[in-house]
Amino acid sequence: MTILNVDGAELYYELHGDGPPLVLIHGASGTHLAWWQQVAELRHRYSCLIYDLRGYGRSRPTGDYDPGDGHAHLRDLEQLLDHTGYGEGRVSLIGASPGS
Repeated sequence: MTILNVDGAELYYELHGDGPPLVLIHGASGTHLAWWQQVAELRHRYSCLIYDLRGYGRSRPTGDYDPGDGHAHLRDLEQLLDHTGYGEGRVSLIGASPGS
């Protein structure tokens, strides 16, 4: 299990494939597993980063946690990008949400 300790959370993440960096971000009430079918194909052309947002799946808050704090999610993503080396250049993001 791959965990990155960030301020106030332990983030679970996985890297798959080789190529230009691609980050897939799950929607509310989802996990990194929402992307398993897409990653199975995309990993042949991209280096895919999937992770569980703070408070979802295998990621755990370690301090005070406000699930509506989008700034915390952004800081988490920035730290993941730096940690994996994806933050050193251009990266593509894909997000999904079952929202309205």
